[in-house]
Amino acid sequence: MARLDIDAFYALSAAPKPKSKLATLERLLSKGYLRDTLEGTFDVTNLGALMLARDLSSFELLTDAEAEAIEAAYPTSFAGLNLPPDESDDGDADGGVA
Repeated sequence: MARLDIDAFYALSAAPKPKSKLATLERLLSKGYLRDTLEGTFDVTNLGALMLARDLSSFELLTDAEAEAIEAAYPTSFAGLNLPPDESDDGDADGGVA
């Protein structure tokens, strides 16, 4: 849970932060941000990483194509973020296909 910023999430949402850790865990599970492994641990879902991550690069989640699809679908959500270009991006709009 150290990689997640739950306080910031609740500060930005209209929902009040639960008073107990168990209630917080139950809410994150119900929202689909976490998945119970049934072995006493929880996995952070891609959605959970996107919504709660302190540092998104600490998660192995989306491929570049999936991230670009999300960015294209929600362009105003990423406006002004000044995201660095992908290191593999050679500026070729067709993906390097000749």
